[in-house]
Amino acid sequence: MELDGLLLDPAPGEPSPGTRDLFPPSGEFRRAMERLRLAGVLERLPAETALHIYAYEVLERLREEEARAASTGRKGGEETTLLRVPFWPSALFEAARIRSHAAFEIQSLFPRFRRRILRPRPVETLREKAGEIFGALEWDPDLYAGSLRSMAEEEGWTVEEGGEEEERKRSPKR
Repeated sequence: MELDGLLLDPAPGEPSPGTRDLFPPSGEFRRAMERLRLAGVLERLPAETALHIYAYEVLERLREEEARAASTGRKGGEETTLLRVPFWPSALFEAARIRSHAAFEIQSLFPRFRRRILRPRPVETLREKAGEIFGALEWDPDLYAGSLRSMAEEEGWTVEEGGEEEERKRSPKR
């Protein structure tokens, strides 16, 4: 089955009709990561472990959406929901400079989408949003942003420019 759309955007802003956040702030994954942080486990967890957990959670959430669409009898073209994922697994591993990982294998199991959209954000926003999810992850947000742009170009993703500009307009000047 082919789902309608995937939106890669770590900073969703206000909820919008037609977009479902797969990792909402009050969701199961965020609560679990917060429990690990409060227990002092998250900062001791190797980055590759945290990123593999995240990659698999993305897979699980996308598969749940695929099963939901199949159980309701929706055809790919009937569903108009963009499923928002905050970070792309393989780009995170690259930005954390982890060479040996299973991100590509996990991503190969993701459902297919009729459209895939990248909404670039400023590096400061990437750093902030990653901190909310992963805690003190050692990574290079500039490398992540560059990796995403390359991937989007190579794989034919739509790039919605303006996310970076909108973010700068909303942020107070320092």
